[in-house]
Amino acid sequence: MATRRKRSKAAHLTASNPEPVSGSRLTKKDAVVIARAFGELAAAKQLTPAAVVERARAPADPLHCFFEWDDSRAAHAHRLDQASYLIRSVRVTVQSATIPARTIRYFWPVKTAGVGEGYQTVERVLSDKEMRREMLARAEREFVSWRDRYASLTELARVFAAAEVAFARLHAKKAA
Repeated sequence: MATRRKRSKAAHLTASNPEPVSGSRLTKKDAVVIARAFGELAAAKQLTPAAVVERARAPADPLHCFFEWDDSRAAHAHRLDQASYLIRSVRVTVQSATIPARTIRYFWPVKTAGVGEGYQTVERVLSDKEMRREMLARAEREFVSWRDRYASLTELARVFAAAEVAFARLHAKKAA
């Protein structure tokens, strides 16, 4: 006897109006071009990074311009990505009088005046007023992105509401 998959109770969704995610370097027009090309790949087979690169190799393909085709520059960019991955991959256990022990990222992205973008230890970020403010702003941006990504899951509505209340309190506290 064949088993049937349970159907989700969620309404059927229709996707339209592609746009870049918050913080992306893409324009609205770029997002439309990319969504169309990726939709074609997904309909023909599975959308994978390898399939995207293979398609984009053709100079006439609309995705071609989004890639670095100079192997020397691409190799350097790849090594920078590897270094960023290593920095983001170290975790430490932290605790204080107000929070129980938990494991978090050790190095956090920051923008430092005169130095630019980079990473700092979690201790330094949390003890520096400006870096801490930046970390909170980043947390809010990431929450909004996460909320938008999972907005169709009604099971998370209470989580979304609680976080929105917390961020509203933070904004009210800053304004006071």
